[in-house]
Amino acid sequence: MKPDTNSINQNGMFTDRPNTFFNDFSFKEATHNTCVLLIYAGWSSFARAAKSLLVNSLAEFPDIELFILDNDEKDTFNYMITNDLFSHGWGETYWIQDGQIVSAVKRYPVSMEDLISKHHLLATKSDLTE
Repeated sequence: MKPDTNSINQNGMFTDRPNTFFNDFSFKEATHNTCVLLIYAGWSSFARAAKSLLVNSLAEFPDIELFILDNDEKDTFNYMITNDLFSHGWGETYWIQDGQIVSAVKRYPVSMEDLISKHHLLATKSDLTE
């Protein structure tokens, strides 16, 4: 997979993180891996902060694929409607295993340590449904 050249990428975000994909819905077909989905609202300072916290908390897990969907894009809107998801501009984050959402972080904790701990737990579990 290759990141596309949408506005998120053109703004220079995530360009130095490996395994990051923009407005790419291939995570839906995943049947054997764990990945993270971020619903990104470029107009929201909360989403920008959430993006920064998420990338920092995933720093020691470069093999985990990060999919970023721009919530202003029609395909993202359709995906959210189909899956009964809502974006309030917080940078909602979903952990996906076997193509299914198994965990969600909809508002980030104030403590970076708490966020890193939550993502570390999710990143190191082989089965997130347990």
